[in-house]
Amino acid sequence: MNVRDEAIRLLNQGLSALSTQGYEEAKSFFQAAIEKDTSLAAAHNNLGLIYLTQSQLEEAKQEFEKALELDPKQYSAYNNLAAIAQGQGNLSEAERMYLKSVQLNANNPDAYYNLGLLYIQQKKHVQAKTALEKVTQLNPENLDAFYVLGTVYSELQDYYAAIANLQFVVFNQPQILEARVALAEMYRRQGKYPIALNELKGAVELAPEDP
Repeated sequence: MNVRDEAIRLLNQGLSALSTQGYEEAKSFFQAAIEKDTSLAAAHNNLGLIYLTQSQLEEAKQEFEKALELDPKQYSAYNNLAAIAQGQGNLSEAERMYLKSVQLNANNPDAYYNLGLLYIQQKKHVQAKTALEKVTQLNPENLDAFYVLGTVYSELQDYYAAIANLQFVVFNQPQILEARVALAEMYRRQGKYPIALNELKGAVELAPEDP
C-alpha cells in the first residue's frame, strides 16, 4: 500500500469514527492521515470540523483554508468557513462563502439551509425563501427546512404558502409543538378561528405542563 492509499485508509477510519461522534478518535485518524499525506484536502477539512465542534475556531479556520488551498473545489470547506464567519458576526463574508459553496455544488442542501438562515438573520426574507425552497427540493425529509420556510412565508404575509409548509411538518411529525403553534397562528391571521383553536388544543395535548 502506497502512502496515498494509507492516508485515504486513515481518512476513511476517521470518517467512520466521526459518524458515531467519536470526535477524539476521528481527530487522531485525520491527523495521522495528514502526517502520511499533507496534500489530502479532505483530511484537513474534516480535521477542521473536529476543531469546530471543540470551539477551536482559529485551528478550524486554518484547516479549512488549507483544504481549499489544496483543492479549491472543496465546497464543504467554504460552507464551514461561512459558519465561522457567521458566528463571528461577519455576515457579508459568510454570505460570500455560502454562495461559493452552492456555486461549486448546487445539490448541497446544507449550504442552502445555512444560507437561508443567514438571510433570515439579515432580514432578507425573499432570498431566504429561495434558498429554503431549494433545500426542500433537494432534501424533502428536512422538516426543519419546511418549518423555517413556513415562518419565512409568514413574514412575507403569504399565509397560504406558510400553512402548506407548516401542515407538511405537522402531518409528518405531529409532535413538533412549534409547528402546531405556528400553524394555529396562520389560521388565526386568516380568521379561521375554529381551526386555529383545534391546532392549539393539539399543541396543549403535546405539552400539557408547559406554561
